[in-house]
Amino acid sequence: MHPSDTDTLPCPLCEGRRPRCHLCDGSGTVTPALERIYSAERLARVLAPEWRGADDRQRPGVATFSLATYYRRRRFLRGKVVAARGRPVHDGAFGIVELLDKDGRPLITLHGLAWGYVGEGPAGLANVLADALPHFFPTTDDARQFVLSLPQNNLWRVP
Repeated sequence: MHPSDTDTLPCPLCEGRRPRCHLCDGSGTVTPALERIYSAERLARVLAPEWRGADDRQRPGVATFSLATYYRRRRFLRGKVVAARGRPVHDGAFGIVELLDKDGRPLITLHGLAWGYVGEGPAGLANVLADALPHFFPTTDDARQFVLSLPQNNLWRVP
């Protein structure tokens, strides 16, 4: 059974043993979105230990590596992301998702996420949006509803 998106989960990194870890900032709990992002990063380490996470295009169309890329840059991105946009690419099934700063410049570009259908890519995108833009998406379910409502081959932007 999955916890409600309004619940918090025990921090999978410190499990209450550390006084302050970089994942939960010492609270001992994380949101379901952050737990899923962290789990994807751990899976990416197992699947491809040689992958350094600098560029998710090395593993195109794989949501796990896009989530791992986001996680590895998350500390840098916190507090700087104010918007997001997505655009389809015509030579592949997945679009490009960019998290933007206050001036509209991309802070990170992710390639393994998608929108407009139910699947791993849209679920991953919802987790990233809920984590990066909590003022727009207080829960992963709010972000998931947004992602699923988007037409697959159209541009989108938040806000």
